[in-house]
Amino acid sequence: MTVSCLSSETALTPTLGTRSDVGTSNVVETHDEMAFYVSLALLKPRNIESYFLNSAIKSSFFQKGLQERTLVTAVPKKINKDEIGKVEILLPVAIEEQRQIGAFFRSLDSLIALHQRERVEQFAQSGSSFNNACKHRAV
Repeated sequence: MTVSCLSSETALTPTLGTRSDVGTSNVVETHDEMAFYVSLALLKPRNIESYFLNSAIKSSFFQKGLQERTLVTAVPKKINKDEIGKVEILLPVAIEEQRQIGAFFRSLDSLIALHQRERVEQFAQSGSSFNNACKHRAV
């Protein structure tokens, strides 16, 4: 299915796949037409800031509500799209407060990702150094 995205729409996985879980979300940051896999829900928020919504979806409160509506007997596990809209979400009424909260968690996510990349690079470099040392020691 191909759809045109508006900047900052939120995508949510309603089925369990090999690389994701029910309720994994991210913000789509493009105006391009995109093709979505059938098991992806594209949420088009109204009166709620997308990055705040993304953070709220990741909260234990929302995830608990999502799990209560998930069809655990289905293989793979899934949630029907109509059930996603029934999950309660706690949000400030003021859109500016939502923006600030969303921006805070977006920054935090970016910082965590940066540190994870640095650790992976350090590990890769140390592994390379270890392999080089082993080659020179071979008798």
